[in-house]
Amino acid sequence: MEKIPVPLNQIFILLGMALAVNILCGPSIADSNDILGTWSVIGELVTSTAEDPNDPYAPKPGDIKPDTWIIDDSGSGPVLTGSSGSIQGQYTLNGAIFEGIYPLGSGVYMAVHIDAVLKRPTSMYGTIQNDYWGTNTVTGEMIKLGLEAWKFDATK
Repeated sequence: MEKIPVPLNQIFILLGMALAVNILCGPSIADSNDILGTWSVIGELVTSTAEDPNDPYAPKPGDIKPDTWIIDDSGSGPVLTGSSGSIQGQYTLNGAIFEGIYPLGSGVYMAVHIDAVLKRPTSMYGTIQNDYWGTNTVTGEMIKLGLEAWKFDATK
């Protein structure tokens, strides 16, 4: 096999480009433990299927909700605790996903899905989807009543 000579200046150019890409892409996420800790969260409602859009107390797109989340490791994955309670999750390559179903009373349930993505070890963003379900009292089947979709940014 014949060796192809590569000029030294081309090697330095390639190394410089690789270093620049590494610096410009920002710090890498060291491990899944970066999502653990106390987070200051600002959520913004993106959409809602409120029963009465003219109700001044009904949630409306653009509503802002601040919260504090504490994410701890439970041994079987991350657990997010905020003002509304706690939800179990699983680690992903770049953050975590949290899912749970909670009874609200009178046969109504809320299914929560939170997708949290780390930007850096001290900041993350993501989405929250709350699906509301009711039980048909005649057939027992679940009927989707509505939803809320939120986006959020958070910092440690």
